[in-house]
Amino acid sequence: MPKKLYICLCLLGCILILTSCSAKSDLALLGNLDCPQPCWNSILPGETLDDDAISILEKDRKIDQNSIKRGKATHHMYPDYISWNFDGSGHGIISLRDDKVKSIGLANVRFSVEDLIDLFGSPGEVTFLPYNGREWRAYILYPKKGVWFSYVKKEDENKTIDILPEDVVTEIVFVIPNEFTATLEFMGSSFLKNQQLPLQEILQPWMGYGKTNVIWGNEN
Repeated sequence: MPKKLYICLCLLGCILILTSCSAKSDLALLGNLDCPQPCWNSILPGETLDDDAISILEKDRKIDQNSIKRGKATHHMYPDYISWNFDGSGHGIISLRDDKVKSIGLANVRFSVEDLIDLFGSPGEVTFLPYNGREWRAYILYPKKGVWFSYVKKEDENKTIDILPEDVVTEIVFVIPNEFTATLEFMGSSFLKNQQLPLQEILQPWMGYGKTNVIWGNEN
């Protein structure tokens, strides 16, 4: 085989491997979505008790059973938690108050925006909170369902974020709907205070894929 052809084939193989890795999805981690949102894996914020949640986690083969633990949360909205690691990559945390599940978060996971919208339907709103420099965490929100998912993306020179179907989501949260807004406010409290903005002013209706403005309060 000619050397140049061999090199081209090797490069093509590397590209295919990298493409398959970037397209990897953790949809299986979403478990049973037959229960009404914001349910995850038969655990329903606002209804499921902590012991029942532990029992469900202990039966899930996608979870590293040695990693399941309970703990106390300091400086957080909810005082207690249950955490775990998934086999392979990703981890989860259940926030508790009065021995009852209030929210469920899956982090360091990989889903495409398109896959999640196919699953949950058209979002209600979108917002952005600062992450690092020109990078923002984009939040795609389902307030009525008590679900949001998020990922980090850089703003362009016009201070807009281009939301694309292939963007890779790294976090998904299921939260009791009547505490949905309060949870977002808690997460964005530093930015909102600094910019002298109420949460409602940085929430924007979902208009589909494409560029969406980043909202600031003070001039930047």
